[in-house]
Amino acid sequence: MKKEILLHTEFGKWFVTTQGYPEATTKSYCIYIAAADRSLEIYQEGSNKKSNLLAVLDFEVQNGNSERVEEIIDDAIDELSKDKIEKKLNKSLKYIQNWKSALVAYKEFLHDYMEDEIIYEAPAGKTNKNSDKTSKEKAVPGKSTAGLTVGKSYLIGNKKDTDVSYVHPYPDLYKRFHFRIITQDRHYEEIYYPISFIKRLLYLKNERIFLDKWVKELLNKVTVHVEGGQVTLNQVAALKIDNGKVHVEMKNGDVKMTLTKKADNKTLVPLSVGKLKKITLDHDTSLQQIMLGNLAKLATFQEISRELKKYNGPEMNAKLYKKVSGLVLKSNFIERVNIENLKEEMLLISSLTHLQLMDSLENTKKGRS
Repeated sequence: MKKEILLHTEFGKWFVTTQGYPEATTKSYCIYIAAADRSLEIYQEGSNKKSNLLAVLDFEVQNGNSERVEEIIDDAIDELSKDKIEKKLNKSLKYIQNWKSALVAYKEFLHDYMEDEIIYEAPAGKTNKNSDKTSKEKAVPGKSTAGLTVGKSYLIGNKKDTDVSYVHPYPDLYKRFHFRIITQDRHYEEIYYPISFIKRLLYLKNERIFLDKWVKELLNKVTVHVEGGQVTLNQVAALKIDNGKVHVEMKNGDVKMTLTKKADNKTLVPLSVGKLKKITLDHDTSLQQIMLGNLAKLATFQEISRELKKYNGPEMNAKLYKKVSGLVLKSNFIERVNIENLKEEMLLISSLTHLQLMDSLENTKKGRS
């Protein structure tokens, strides 16, 4: 079933204006997304009816489920990262890599779009006096896709396919982890770490090069625990997951078993996960500890935190927070933010940040990061 790319016009404008690519690249990316859509089989939980990628994304965007949208695209990229996928699809690895790059960009676009247009409800008994918007909005007008049910998960790929081997080359790792770094906000009582807001602010201020370099430097020094020692992420050529066992292929050709720290942040055990999404970027020293220990040096972060709290209210509401981020970005407040001071504070935080690859289960046990 052929399906038009959801919000393709808006995606094109976003891709040119915020990512700095020419219009011809945008058209190519739309072709790649459509090709991936034709090649992927998707089934909703409890159903044998086959759907396709763009149909389920349309459905989840209409229902304002940004987390599910990101999960679906990540799972699609995982399916396209299966070992020997080029033989199964009869396509070159280079062409499939283009599909994955396009899906990564599309995921970031949908994330930004839904921060402005997402459905949300204000907490009961509360209204937002700073907003001239209604308290309930729909992301994309139109009818829901037939045959799909809100709240159910998806299986991407052939149900009979028992292949659980994945190969994630460094460019894929970088893009996946890059997205996590620029979207994983933290909301501490004393101060926010509103990185998704800051990302969009820096894009508006033509500071994308600074942000990309800042993220790349964070990623380059990520510690990967391996049998016999440690390596950094920028030394890795590919990460391979085979029946739950994780290895990294080094740029020098060596292959090393990958380890993870347990929740005590000391004990090392073999890393055993089924998919890349189960590997997290863990702060060796918690981000909360870093920020609270340097409050006096984070005046701009505090200023942004106070402004977001004006809209969000004293109690954190995740969906409302996404909405108010978009509203603040459209307000006069952004003209008062000293971008150079903000950049200096970001550099301070990154200089104190040490990230490591970790099993997400152990990361959850470890507690707030």
